[in-house]
Amino acid sequence: ASADPGLVPHIVYVDASAMEPLGTEEVAAAAYSLAENGFVILEPADAEGPSLVDRALCQRCEGAAVEQCELLLRQVGQRAGINVFEKRFYFAEICH
Repeated sequence: ASADPGLVPHIVYVDASAMEPLGTEEVAAAAYSLAENGFVILEPADAEGPSLVDRALCQRCEGAAVEQCELLLRQVGQRAGINVFEKRFYFAEICH
């Protein structure tokens, strides 16, 4: 596995064919991205190689993320006293 320091810091390339745990460099790059960006993208070093994560797990995560975003959006609307689905709003932390 390897991380290319010339890439945008949220992408970490992983050699999935090795089926080994991430190395120290990859873990550090992923941790940095999580701390700085709030997310990390693990990309296979070989686009034709095996998938890094089971597709069903990704679909469950996608559903959970959408639910969480909708919950947070509703909470913002309640606090601001607006219907966030009908009115656009802008705050320092969030815009819709």
